[in-house]
Amino acid sequence: MREDWRSSSWGAAAFARILTPLIERLLARYTTLDLRDYTELLHLRDDYRIVEVDLRENSWLANSSLGQLNLPTEGVLVLGVQRSGERYIGAPPPGVRLCPSDLLVLYGRKDRLRELTNRAAGDQAAHDEATGAYSREREEQQSEVERMKAE
Repeated sequence: MREDWRSSSWGAAAFARILTPLIERLLARYTTLDLRDYTELLHLRDDYRIVEVDLRENSWLANSSLGQLNLPTEGVLVLGVQRSGERYIGAPPPGVRLCPSDLLVLYGRKDRLRELTNRAAGDQAAHDEATGAYSREREEQQSEVERMKAE
């Protein structure tokens, strides 16, 4: 099967190289919008992603507070919550209770975000594995953090 150019990394890079300057010129000429490369700005490298998760009625995330879910211990940050018909809450506090049909904006590693959205309710083993993996990752990053502090 032939790979579609839009899904190949070469095709996407070439497309972005051509289209991005054109969009920047048009925006600069006709609007006051400030176009930025948000992927670069947010350092979305390696396998880090920002995703939107639409909570369904049967989602294990629904009907729990952010504090109860304790997602930061798994390396997942909740950037925002959008409840149907209400204002967006950026950097929501731990007391926010999630409801079915809420839209979550999450930041973390791609594989962790995928696992998180597919996890079964009450799967403590998955939470423990995720917490352990994130703890090991933080230990590996500690030497880099110490070097950055010294500079």
